[in-house]
Amino acid sequence: MNQKNRRHCVENGLLRFFTIQNQRVKDEEISVEMIRNYLKPVKFYCEMNGVVFNWKII
Repeated sequence: MNQKNRRHCVENGLLRFFTIQNQRVKDEEISVEMIRNYLKPVKFYCEMNGVVFNWKII
């Protein structure tokens, strides 16, 4: 798997995960703070491993 495909898979996975979490907030299953707590370590991991992601779309 080349780097471009790997990056695309990571981006799609993150987008899918946070889309589901946003729906859970709308359904009042979790709070917005919970999503922030999920986002912090994921963002840190991506920064440490050179994964560039447009965080504004989340």
